[in-house]
Amino acid sequence: MTAQAPSEPILGIDLGTTNSLVAIADASGPRLLGLSVPSAVRYSSSGAPEAVGHDARDHAITYPETTITSAKRLMGRSAADAAGDIDSLPYDVVEGDH
Repeated sequence: MTAQAPSEPILGIDLGTTNSLVAIADASGPRLLGLSVPSAVRYSSSGAPEAVGHDARDHAITYPETTITSAKRLMGRSAADAAGDIDSLPYDVVEGDH
């Protein structure tokens, strides 16, 4: 059986704790889009995303309360289960309904 190229591009994201990668598969085959990007997002005081990747990570010391890093460590865990990790983060983590 021969694999056929996808009719529509397929986008894949490898969300890493420290860095993330994006790849695409299309008629040309699979390939990475760019290099790894730091898994970091900085938000403005109004809550809007202000910077991602290198820019967010490079200014995390200046804006520790509004730069989210290491979020993957918290995914799928309750606040009680992640309490040890939450205590070491410079930003607030609040428990929600889900």
